[in-house]
Amino acid sequence: MIRRRSRLSGGQTNAKGIGSKRSKRSRNVIEAPWRKTPSTRRRQLLLPETASPQGSRPIRSENRALLVASIARGRRWLDELIADPTANTESIAKREGCTARKVNIARS
Repeated sequence: MIRRRSRLSGGQTNAKGIGSKRSKRSRNVIEAPWRKTPSTRRRQLLLPETASPQGSRPIRSENRALLVASIARGRRWLDELIADPTANTESIAKREGCTARKVNIARS
């Protein structure tokens, strides 16, 4: 049987918790220290070398990678629309499997 340990007043620990009036029996009980994991994920602060950290907000590295990939995709679509006069947002959307609105938003 494994129980988490809780603190009582006076620094004593008890496997059942505060207010337990159970007498001690000869049982094999393993007590292990336990700490609740944080409910929010830790964020990384990714800054260029020249930026000041005061006005910056943290962004998760996964979200940053998604943002960079979306910007690159929008630039690629814009270059394609400029270079090829027959290309339009509907043809790009059909090829990429998305809507024309998404193409328009990404390239702007």
